[in-house]
Amino acid sequence: MDWTKAKNILIIALLITNAVIGTTYALKLQETRQAWAAEAAHATEYFEAIGVSLNAEIPAKPVRLPVLFVRFDPATEDGSGEPVCDGRYRVETARSSAAIASVRRGENKRQISSASYALLKYAAAMEARGETPRDIDDIELLYLVDQTEHDVTISEDTAVPAWKLTLAGGETFYVNAYGE
Repeated sequence: MDWTKAKNILIIALLITNAVIGTTYALKLQETRQAWAAEAAHATEYFEAIGVSLNAEIPAKPVRLPVLFVRFDPATEDGSGEPVCDGRYRVETARSSAAIASVRRGENKRQISSASYALLKYAAAMEARGETPRDIDDIELLYLVDQTEHDVTISEDTAVPAWKLTLAGGETFYVNAYGE
């Protein structure tokens, strides 16, 4: 058998395989974008129907994010440290007295839930409390270190992607973006 011919056939087969895989990935990504856009439209309609004003655009771009491992600076107990970003997203902590000193990315990225999901979780939480949902001024994706149930002496923790809903009056509501 002619090895040059066999090599060329193998290269062509691998190129075709790559083209099929790339096309499949692109179609799946397009489906997800369309689903998020449809969810955003339905969430907007729902909030209009219950009389809640959405003063922010609902993000409709699917994202895959890892967790972050954060270390707190013990020298700044008053939380006066500089805001920390992981390249694109801010890192916030529920404990106001903690200043984040360093950030390290996790290895595995996971698909996050849509902003529409976060809005509906907020509406469900308000309904469960017997309260009426308030107008929403801003929707932001960020990393959240939730230390509300942990020991204040912890020096390291994990930040997960979260949707931050800023409500009318400045109050905030966080929803885990992993959908947990």
